Amino acid sequence: MERAAQAPVRYLCVARAGLPGIHSVLTALISQLARPGETICVDSLAYPGLKAIAAQLGVQLYAMTLDQDGPDVEAFEHACKTLSPKAVYCNPTLLNPTTATMSLARREALADVALRYRVPIIEDDAYAMPPRRKLPPVVTFAPELTYYITGFSKCLGAGLRCASVCSPSERLSQRLAALRATTVMASPVTNALVTRWVGDGTAEAVLDAIRVEATGRHELVASAAFSTDGNPPDAVRVCLGGPMTRDECDHALRLIAETIEHPLHPLHPHATVM
Repeated sequence: MERAAQAPVRYLCVARAGLPGIHSVLTALISQLARPGETICVDSLAYPGLKAIAAQLGVQLYAMTLDQDGPDVEAFEHACKTLSPKAVYCNPTLLNPTTATMSLARREALADVALRYRVPIIEDDAYAMPPRRKLPPVVTFAPELTYYITGFSKCLGAGLRCASVCSPSERLSQRLAALRATTVMASPVTNALVTRWVGDGTAEAVLDAIRVEATGRHELVASAAFSTDGNPPDAVRVCLGGPMTRDECDHALRLIAETIEHPLHPLHPHATVM
């Protein structure tokens, strides 16, 4: 934990802000770091947009198995020895789609392997803002290799396509001009709105409201009413963030639970899962 305490001092990189969403940043980064046929290491379950980007660019993906702490670092090191990957992509906070958060020890271990083999790290921290208790990002442990990306669409609203990226150096930050090959610029209106919300406290107020509602909905999911044996497995991905009331969310969850308990019994013909 001593190393984590030094994070504010070690976390030095050059930022480019006001970019048109994390997806655009990933497209530019991957096209910059890997050529067709070359390999990038990723989690075995990862953001599907990354697969689409890799397929479009002809980049190969090496899947690292996951456990409760994060990606298998031994698998990453094996890939470094045998495949010479051009980068490793990670989504350490609230991994899409499992919502798992990589442990501190695994973040340090991943960075350690990347440093020993000089493999650039792409850290997609799209969900960095919602958690109240935050672990230091991977860039903390390997600032000279890490491209740290975050944005607002996953935290404040899907329409806020505004992102920022910290590069390891000024030179590498300037190379992100490759973004111009995929998009001209982010919306000035969106950038102005995000800047104002951050400055006047609206963004933090929205985050607080989202945290409260998310906590309430997770309490609904944790209820024994949604499990037949009192020990619900992590087997179904359910979206809790839809524009509905908590009562409607509760009703939809009960329909899902009933379907799991009685899979051969069709739902009422007028029932709709929201």
